[in-house]
Amino acid sequence: PVHRTRWTCWPYAAIVAALVGATAAGISRNHPVAFLGAWFFGILAPTSSFVPIVTEPAAEHRMYLPLAAIAAGMAVFLRLAGRALAGFLQVRIPAGSSLARVAVVSACLSAAAVLGTLTHLRNQDYRSELSLWEQTARVRPENPRALASLAGALAGAGRIEEAVAAYRRAIAAWPNYYLSHLGLGALMRRQGKKEEAVSHLRIAAGLEPKSATVWRELGDALADIGRTEEAARAYEEAAALRSDPAEAATELGLAAVKTGRIEDAEKFFRKAVGARPRSAVARNNLAGALARQGRLAEAMEHYEEAIRLAPDYTDALANFGLALDKAGDPARAVAYYEKALRLNPNLAEAHNNLANALVRLKRRDEAAAHYLRALELQPDFNEARRNLERLRGGAPQEREGSR
Repeated sequence: PVHRTRWTCWPYAAIVAALVGATAAGISRNHPVAFLGAWFFGILAPTSSFVPIVTEPAAEHRMYLPLAAIAAGMAVFLRLAGRALAGFLQVRIPAGSSLARVAVVSACLSAAAVLGTLTHLRNQDYRSELSLWEQTARVRPENPRALASLAGALAGAGRIEEAVAAYRRAIAAWPNYYLSHLGLGALMRRQGKKEEAVSHLRIAAGLEPKSATVWRELGDALADIGRTEEAARAYEEAAALRSDPAEAATELGLAAVKTGRIEDAEKFFRKAVGARPRSAVARNNLAGALARQGRLAEAMEHYEEAIRLAPDYTDALANFGLALDKAGDPARAVAYYEKALRLNPNLAEAHNNLANALVRLKRRDEAAAHYLRALELQPDFNEARRNLERLRGGAPQEREGSR
C-alpha cells in the first residue's frame, strides 16, 4: 500500500522493531533461535535499513539470502513438530526405517513441487518489463509508482493510449507524484496536445524542481507552442542542475536549438564534445547542429563517429540516414534507417524518413507501409500524412524529412 504520511508506516515499523528487539534479547541470552534472527537481519541490513538505494526503493531480490535463515528455521521447526506429533499420537518411528525415509522424501518432493510451480509462475512476470509492471499494478492498483512505471512500459511498447490511461490513473491515485505528470506531459507532446503537455510539465516542475529532466521536457513543450523566452529559462534551469560540464553544455545547446540559435548550439555542443570526446550523444548533437546549417559533410563525420562509439545508438543511426538521404544517397540511408528501426520499431520519424528514401528508390509499396506505421505510432504526424497523400497522388516527395 501507498503510505502518504509517516504515521501510516508506524505499525509496520513497530513489527520490525519488535523482531529486532527479540533477536537482540535472544542473543544476549545465547538462545539458539536468535541466531536465525541475527542471520536474517545481518544480511538484509546493508541494503534495506537507513541507507536508501535511490534506484531501488523496493526489490524482492534483497530477500533471497536472508530467506535462507527462515528456510533453515522452518526445517528445524518441522523436524521438531514431527517428533512432537509422533509422541502425541504415541507412534514410534525409528530414524533409519523405510517409513521415515519415505515420509521425509515425500514431504521434500511435495514442497519442491509447490515451490517450483510458484517460482515458474513468478518468472512469467519477469519475462519483460511490461509484464512485471502489469502484475505489480494488478496487485497494487492504487500505487502511483506501479501505474506510472506501467505507463512507461506501455509507451515503450507503442501502446500510447493505454499508457495515457495508466498515467491518468496514477495521477488520480496520487496527484503529487511528479513522475506521473512528467510521463503524461511527454506523451501529450507526442500526441500534439501541447497545452496539456505544458500544464502537466509545469506541475512536475513544481513538485520536483531539482530534476533537470523535468525542466528539459518543460523547455521542449514551451518551445513547441512558441514561448521561446520561457523555454530558454527552463533550459537554463536544467543546465544549472547538471554538475557535469558536458551535460550542462548539452542542455544549453538543446536550448539554443529549440529557440532557433543554431550557431550558438554548435558552440555549446562543441564544448560538450571537448569535455567528453567519447560521448556518442555529444557527437550526435553536434552533428545535428551542423546539419541544420547545411554542413552535411562535417555532420556525417560526427554521425559516423557517434555510431562507432555506440553502434546501437538509434538516434545517431536515424539521423545519419537522414543526412545521407539529403546528400543524395538514399540507398545507404535506407540501411541505416532499417537498423535503427530494428533496434526500436516505434520511431515514428524514422518510419517517415525511411519511407521518403524508399520513394526515391521507387519502392512505393514499402514506402506506403512505413508512412502508415508512422501514423499508427503518431496519429497527428501531419508530415507523414501529407507524404502518404502525395505518394498516393503520384506527386514527387520532398527531400527535407523529419529530424
